[in-house]
Amino acid sequence: DDNVTNREILREQVRNWGCTSIEADNGFSAIQELRLAKKRNEPFAMVILDMMMPNMDGLEVDRRITADPELGTPPIIMLSSSSECIEVRKDSAIKIVLTKPARQSQLYNALVKLLSGQEEKPIPRSSTPSKRAIQSQERPTILLAEDNPVNQEVALQMLDVLELKADVVSDGRQALDALERHPYTLLLLDCQMPVMDGFQTIRSIREHEHRNPHLPRITVIALTAHAMASDRDNCLKQGMDDYLSKPYTITQLQDMLNRWLSPTQPSTEIERLPKQKMDSPTKIHSENRQPLDPAALDILRSMRRIGQPSTLVKVIRLYFDSAPNLVASIEYAISAGDSYTLRRAAHSLKSSSANLGAMQLADYCRQLESCGEQQRCVDALQLIASMKAEYAQ
Repeated sequence: DDNVTNREILREQVRNWGCTSIEADNGFSAIQELRLAKKRNEPFAMVILDMMMPNMDGLEVDRRITADPELGTPPIIMLSSSSECIEVRKDSAIKIVLTKPARQSQLYNALVKLLSGQEEKPIPRSSTPSKRAIQSQERPTILLAEDNPVNQEVALQMLDVLELKADVVSDGRQALDALERHPYTLLLLDCQMPVMDGFQTIRSIREHEHRNPHLPRITVIALTAHAMASDRDNCLKQGMDDYLSKPYTITQLQDMLNRWLSPTQPSTEIERLPKQKMDSPTKIHSENRQPLDPAALDILRSMRRIGQPSTLVKVIRLYFDSAPNLVASIEYAISAGDSYTLRRAAHSLKSSSANLGAMQLADYCRQLESCGEQQRCVDALQLIASMKAEYAQ
């Protein structure tokens, strides 16, 4: 691949799966590396090849590889920016074609398929629409209602990895306006938002559906920072269909969406992602006393897609855009005895900190939020110093 960023992302992905790799930035260098590996009696197991490169494109590289027995003819995974499938010769070494940006799960499955000796010839251009085109017609559209910018970005990146289209709004009133404009399949609804919270929003949605029985009933998944059985019961009683406790993992989100989308739309089931990248951070956090949980950061890194900016970097920038103001708001609320502001600011900082793996900081914020809920600002004075010290870490 001639793009250095693409090579960097691919290198890190295959390294995380226990593979070693050698890179080439053009077709001529790739052929030379194949020839040297064959002479060392260390032939490559496969080639990941970009389609569009200067001087020699991917199809020409494939032609030269298959024409030269000294190169060993390893199977090729072709990466193409085109939405249509690549037409290849019958004797081609190209076994699988992936559309860029390729999902991590797609590349993982392609590697496993070829290493196990299976082959999957690309579909001829004239026979059927591409997989991506089919998905764009069949896949549901999702509305995310979430006011925290860090949580917004993490959720949108997860949905993007799952190849689901999503729009985002920042409060319940905006969610109602969006639902009037577009027939969304599913709503991910944060319970605590300004202007109109999740519970007010769901009541308005269900009342509107009751008055208009001809309208389809939208599936609503509550996003809540609590994990008690009573919280789930309250969400269901208010009219939500299910709930996710924050911070949730991409696997938990995937399972939730499959549970509610698949029964009536079998074709929408989301492809299973590689397990090792999707471990629940809550299990790791309980054993990890570092200021930041490396596993949580690795999960954010793993969501980066070829040719796209780093998810982790975007989330960190959003965090530091919002966190200083939230810390200041917490301090002000405690000094002013403002329980409402204390609860809101501590809740927001708790949620975004947890998404970045700052679990001790999130726990201090949880305790501060509890002080706000119970109107005990005086008790919060004992926590603020510990919270600020952990934030500095």
